[in-house]
Amino acid sequence: MSAVEIVVTLSPSGPRFLSDDSEFAVWAAGLGEERDAEPVTLTGPLGHVTPGEQLHCVGKYAEHARYGRQFVVESFRAVLPTSAAGVELWLTRRVPGIGPTFARAIVAHFGAENVFDELDRDPERLREVRTKAGRAISRKSVLRAIEAWREVATIREVETFLFTHGIGAGLAARLVREYGPDVIDVLTHDPYRLTEIRGVGFKNADRIAQSLGFELDDPRRLRAGLRFVLQQAEADGNTFLLLPELWRNAGRLLGVGDPDPLESAVRALAGEGELVVEGERVYRRQLWETERRLGELLGARARAKAVELFDEQIRPDVAVSDEQWSVVDLVRTRPLVLLTGLPGAGKTHTQRVLVDIARRARRRVLLCAPTGKAARRMRDLTGHDAMTIHRALGYSPLEGFQRDEAHPLSRDYDLVIVDEASMLSLDLADALFRAAGDCHVLLVGDTDQLPPIGPGRVLADLVASGVVPRVHLTAIYRQAARSLIIQSARRINGGELPFFSVAEAHAVLGADAELDDDFYFVSRSGPETTLDAVLELVCERMAGRGFDPRTEVMTLVPMRRGPVGLEALNALLEQRLNPGPQQVVVAASGLRVGSRIVQTKNDYTPDREVMNGEVAFITSFDVEEAEARLSLDDGEREIVVPVSALATYDLAWALTVHRSQGSQFPAVVAPWSTQYAVMLSRALLYTAVTRAQRLCVLVGERRAVAMALGRQEEHRRNSALAERIIDG
Repeated sequence: MSAVEIVVTLSPSGPRFLSDDSEFAVWAAGLGEERDAEPVTLTGPLGHVTPGEQLHCVGKYAEHARYGRQFVVESFRAVLPTSAAGVELWLTRRVPGIGPTFARAIVAHFGAENVFDELDRDPERLREVRTKAGRAISRKSVLRAIEAWREVATIREVETFLFTHGIGAGLAARLVREYGPDVIDVLTHDPYRLTEIRGVGFKNADRIAQSLGFELDDPRRLRAGLRFVLQQAEADGNTFLLLPELWRNAGRLLGVGDPDPLESAVRALAGEGELVVEGERVYRRQLWETERRLGELLGARARAKAVELFDEQIRPDVAVSDEQWSVVDLVRTRPLVLLTGLPGAGKTHTQRVLVDIARRARRRVLLCAPTGKAARRMRDLTGHDAMTIHRALGYSPLEGFQRDEAHPLSRDYDLVIVDEASMLSLDLADALFRAAGDCHVLLVGDTDQLPPIGPGRVLADLVASGVVPRVHLTAIYRQAARSLIIQSARRINGGELPFFSVAEAHAVLGADAELDDDFYFVSRSGPETTLDAVLELVCERMAGRGFDPRTEVMTLVPMRRGPVGLEALNALLEQRLNPGPQQVVVAASGLRVGSRIVQTKNDYTPDREVMNGEVAFITSFDVEEAEARLSLDDGEREIVVPVSALATYDLAWALTVHRSQGSQFPAVVAPWSTQYAVMLSRALLYTAVTRAQRLCVLVGERRAVAMALGRQEEHRRNSALAERIIDG
């Protein structure tokens, strides 16, 4: 059968299926440009195309035994719409400042067939446009659209280039933002620079490079592959790779069996100062310098002479245990102290006592944490102001950290207390201790939780070094002992199955034990029944326990993909918890008015600063201005965000356990399936359970829980910080 050519409009709701490598996808689409066009199912290399996009596809129709008639795509390219309705829809989705009224007026003024040619020639002509009633478009919208059109035109040019080389257009806007007007030159002459952009990956860059004639053993390809392998290792938390690991991973990526050309590439990169080879370890130079400097800073603090921060005669006004008081006494004289402990052991009470004593001694205290959620929780629990470490260090995206050795924190503070210190990555810890100056520092954390997102495991390495004074609180206090969340978390920490019900707990602790019914297990045999149980719990049964399923319940999952993964759950929970014909705000990510969303990176923009991991609701959307109003779940702020800035937000009815670090929620529902086998670990389960404040429900298979308990280390991280602290 000869190839068939069709023009389709992809569904605005995203693919029906996406493979694990994000290459193969199944899409619902309509033939042509119209919204009510004849439906067609597309399959093929469509993992990187954009929802709502129009494609010219070449392929063949086929009959699938289970799914029926499909169009199997062999190749495709983007096309611009030609109908009035298609052009209007394209303008409103792609050009900031153009809403539906403005779009209709543009098409009426220029004609659908002329819009792109006329505005590419002179976007200033948008000033001529009037509504059907003859009114001028708002000056703000016109200026924004004129400014945006030039970027949009460049994006279209990049899209054409990418399609020519077999890559979907979804990447184009990111490339234009990164490289500006030089983007086509970069893609043509140095395509491997694409690996600099997080999430782009080596495959896309390599596909372009090979279509341009780059050979498999081209030194530029080998160097790019080595850089990418090291970047991936850092994303997994490693500060370096051992040479055998590097050869194995790079050889697999590049298809190179002989290590000689790779060794030559490493020597060249080391000679240029980009890599550091230290024995069997290979580092990116920046990370090597950071690890070495931080090791020296921490080692110097560990060996520093005692300096009295406040008088030992100042005593607390509340009861405190001997081990809790030992923390206060250590902080009084030592420049660096570690406070660790299990849930319910009194870490927060110890911090409150320390802050009160320090302030009575007229010492200036800074409370901070790695994330905004953790800082707010610290403030709520201690009763004292707290902030993120980034804010304490005066971070700005353009200038970096303003506090450092030349402008230390000790100008304004005497004592720094850092909560959730298990989340400290190497880079953030380095910035903190470079700026600490003469401050006494107390790091508070739980080494049994997940390691930080980012390279390093600073708190664990400090503990492992053995040279920094540490108090590990173990006693469980009466109120905490009533909680099955606390009891089960401690059992998980010790490698034991949690109490799956109050009855199980009474069988072990005694029938007269006072216990809260705040943790239980719902047994299900597979992913489909687990999914159904999660939806029923969150959307129906939680309300009966007094929890608002929209604002007080969080579903925590180990993985993004899969039948009970983050993406599937968020899509289904969005339908159930935000039903009806809600206004679409960002079609590509399924965001609508009423959606619960999470910021996935730090945004320091004045008037809309939102940190990675913060959750919000979209409360309204101004179509003409292309702006959404968000209500942050701290209950304290509302902000207005342009649609373009919502690209860093995802649906947040469910979060991954990793992203939930530093947060707590009134109620947590955690599906636990053997489908997650590759990710399951004791630290993951422990972290998920300890995110719950008043109720935690595990749903799924006991075998999966046992599997997690049997994996004490989630993932071994390559780090040499502990030995550098000892040597420093």
